[in-house]
Amino acid sequence: MGVFFICGDVKSPCPTIQSLALQPRTQTPTSPRPPNALNSITVPPTNASIPLSQPSPSLSNGAAPLDPTGDAKLSALQLAVYDRMQKRLNDFNLTFARETDRLLAATKQLNEGEHRVEDERRRLADIEARLKGNIELLKKKNEEMDNVIEQAGKQPELPVDEVLCGTSVVYNQ
Repeated sequence: MGVFFICGDVKSPCPTIQSLALQPRTQTPTSPRPPNALNSITVPPTNASIPLSQPSPSLSNGAAPLDPTGDAKLSALQLAVYDRMQKRLNDFNLTFARETDRLLAATKQLNEGEHRVEDERRRLADIEARLKGNIELLKKKNEEMDNVIEQAGKQPELPVDEVLCGTSVVYNQ
């Protein structure tokens, strides 16, 4: 699919723009351009009517076109497109880096939370095991107390008078 621009009232492919998209940049900047570096280049707004350009006739040997301003315009457009793409790529990289950092922080928190949950689960399992041991111990002690109460109920009752005051002669002395 080619690149389409509005030329007049009809959408039509602009051959110079299509060739612009396919041509590699011959010179890459060594450092980022300052924001005002494109002030001398005038790029028409996107809603402006862009006429279709006719291919300029070239010399018989095909070395250079007759219209030298066409190459300058093409170079200016190439630089503008490259700078826009570079800006968008930088914005994407910044957004991607922020999102990656956010996700890494969330992953770290989740991993720490997982360790805390596992530690808490182990602690609760230990408490459960100790409680089960205590329940068994209390059941045994409860059975022992029931046996003691049962044995005490089977013993004959002592007369209260003998317990409180002695009835034997030796005791009264």
